[in-house]
Amino acid sequence: KILDTNIIYKTSSTSDLRLTDFVGIVIENSSIGKVKFEYSKQNDNLEEGDLVEITINDKTIYYQVVEGFTSSEVLESKNKSGFIRGEALQLGEWDNKNLNFKKFGWVPKINTPIFIANTASIEIPKFTYPEYQLGVIPKTHLPSVINLNEAVSHHMALIGVTGSGKSFLAREIIKKL
Repeated sequence: KILDTNIIYKTSSTSDLRLTDFVGIVIENSSIGKVKFEYSKQNDNLEEGDLVEITINDKTIYYQVVEGFTSSEVLESKNKSGFIRGEALQLGEWDNKNLNFKKFGWVPKINTPIFIANTASIEIPKFTYPEYQLGVIPKTHLPSVINLNEAVSHHMALIGVTGSGKSFLAREIIKKL
C-alpha cells in the first residue's frame, strides 16, 4: 500500500517495517558515490564490507560499508551524547542480466532509511566462459564476475596487499583461459 507523505500512521504490525534490518538514516554531506549515515542498529552486527540498501524512486540501490567512526555532541550545558556514523560507497542497482551493478545517478535524500541488504530473492542466471566468477559480495550470494576476453585483451595488472589472493587469482585466470 502506498502511504501519503508527512503523515504519521499507527500500525499494529511491525513485520513490514524491517526493524531487524534497519541500519540508520542518510545524513548531511552524502554524495552520489558515497552515502554517510547515522548508525542506529540495536545489534552491532554491521561490518566493513557489508552491503546495505537504500530505496530511491522504487529502485534498490546497494552500497558497501567502508568506514565507521564515533562522534559526540554537546547537548545542554556540559552533557555529551555519543553516536556512531558510517560511510558506504555506491555499488549501484544490481543488473541480473549482465551480472554487475549499474551506477545510480543521484544522491538519496537526507533521512532516507538504510537497511542491511536482502539479496535472497535475486536468482543468479547460469553463466559460462568467457564469464568467470572471482568470488561473491560479502554476506550475499551475488557473484563478482569478469569477462576474461575483455579483462585480458592486451595487458592486465593484479594489485593488492600481501595475502590478498593475487597469485591465486592469476593461476585461476590462466587455468580458465
